[in-house]
Amino acid sequence: MTKGGDIGQRRSTAKEISSSSYQLRRMEISEASIRVFNRLGFQGASYNALAAELKSNHAALYYYISSKEELFDELVRSVVERNLEIVKQIQKSRISQRRKLRNLITTLMTSYGEHYPLFCVYIRGNLSDVSDKRSE
Repeated sequence: MTKGGDIGQRRSTAKEISSSSYQLRRMEISEASIRVFNRLGFQGASYNALAAELKSNHAALYYYISSKEELFDELVRSVVERNLEIVKQIQKSRISQRRKLRNLITTLMTSYGEHYPLFCVYIRGNLSDVSDKRSE
């Protein structure tokens, strides 16, 4: 088995077991990556920049993430899925259309504020760089 396959298998196993120390480190990496993405943009961000932000070795990051694309997509996906659920709840509610629109705008703007600068990085990025596979 190749070394790359080895680390990939260890990463998958660690995610499945999901120890509290593993989850804590993933959270630290996620928070640091948002700062790096905000400062350098998606294209400028790298493992080295993330490692420097964490005061760590970039090789150690491979245990937690396979690529910056995977990490960024995971961060954005979690917020988008949460927002989608809220939108569905608003849509199903029995309030007036005017109130639904007001709730939708207020909820989404609140979410964007809570998840700043992640969504700012996402919106200002060059979305043509997102491949079809990643767009899903």
